[in-house]
Amino acid sequence: MLESFADLCINRNGLCVVKLLVAEATQPRHQELIMAKISPAAIDITCDPFGNYAVTEIITNWPQSVCAPIYEALRSNLSELCIQKYSSNVLERCFEQAPEPVRSQFV
Repeated sequence: MLESFADLCINRNGLCVVKLLVAEATQPRHQELIMAKISPAAIDITCDPFGNYAVTEIITNWPQSVCAPIYEALRSNLSELCIQKYSSNVLERCFEQAPEPVRSQFV
């Protein structure tokens, strides 16, 4: 299932599964496996009407250290992401949840 995890994130029904998996993935190894599947497509998932909820769920529920690949991917495209409807929701959550050094880099 992890092979198509990014596809699940951008699917209406798949998003429900993703939210459950994110909530159940409490061990760092499981979180890292999922992150490895999401981070290459983080920008596309963040801009998606359903995918943005998946990324927001991860940022809200997982440790900041695990979310670092998402923060890094978003940081490189901030000017584009902040003016888009769905990705701006994710950026807002980043400002709430990210560690201070990441927030400073975003600003």
